[in-house]
Amino acid sequence: MTEHPHLQSVIRYRVLRWLLAPVVAVHNFEEWLTIPSFADTAADIAARFNLPLALPPWEAVQLALVLVTLVPALIVAWASLHLGSE
Repeated sequence: MTEHPHLQSVIRYRVLRWLLAPVVAVHNFEEWLTIPSFADTAADIAARFNLPLALPPWEAVQLALVLVTLVPALIVAWASLHLGSE
């Protein structure tokens, strides 16, 4: 594979760091949509293998997903404003 000499100038950390927030948000949104269906499946698996199961309340999971979506975005924004472009 041939290496492109100008690739580093095109794709820089200051550009890539902004991809963190939307990628995390999309991933966490997918979790938001699919976790409710996991509760039934997890209960079935736990019963089949005689495992203890303690799922947190859905409201706690929602809050956690919101926090783990916002915190990386805030860190990127803070770093971008306070640490410069490099």
